[in-house]
Parts: sequence; C-alpha cells; structure tokens
Amino acid sequence: MLHLLYNPLFLFPDLPDQGPEVLGGQPRYNVGDQVNVSCISRNSLPAAMLAWYINGEKADPVQLRTYPEMSNGEGLKTSRLGLVFKVKSNFLLLLRFKALYVTVDGVFDYNLITFIQVSEI
Repeated sequence: MLHLLYNPLFLFPDLPDQGPEVLGGQPRYNVGDQVNVSCISRNSLPAAMLAWYINGEKADPVQLRTYPEMSNGEGLKTSRLGLVFKVKSNFLLLLRFKALYVTVDGVFDYNLITFIQVSEI
C-alpha cells in the first residue's frame, strides 16, 4: 500500500521550463581517465530528485557528489548531482541521468543519455 503525506508544495507544483543539463565531460576518454560531470535541474517546485546511472546500473554512492539545493527569488528550487569515477575498461560508456519531478498529477521523469567512446592509450 502506498502512503502519501500531505505537503502544501504539491498543491501548486512548478515543472522546469527546460530539461536538466549535463555540465563538464568529454566526448572521448582513455582507460585510466577520470570522468567528472554534474547534472543540474533548475527552477522546479518541489526540487527534482536526481540519479546517475552508468551502463544501466545506478551509480555507486561513493561516485556521487552532492550539492546543496538552491532557491531563486521566486522560491523555485535547483538541484545538482555530480558523478566522478575512473574509466576502467575499453568499451562504449553509457551515462544516463534521471530527474524525477513529483506533482499531484503524477511523477514526471526526464532522462539524459550520453554515449562516450573509451579507448586504450
């Protein structure tokens, strides 16, 4: 059974005008390189819930960099989540970022998928 708690923020949700964006990163990495990217979702209410996936698996918590939630002058929230890891093998790397926006009308999700080529030096 699903239990929902009352939260007045859900009465007037505000989805962002634009989807989240990935900051940093390169189109190609060599084995041993460090990937350091972050994704940001701006101006929503409530704040987006963020997650990173590497090749279909949820990223290990030690690879995540969390940032404090920020508010603009209108009370809208900005969420940001970083991802840092070392490239270990020669393959095509699939990074997926997922942002969830929860409103009274349901859950809306937005996925950003990035393919990165990895090669030996």
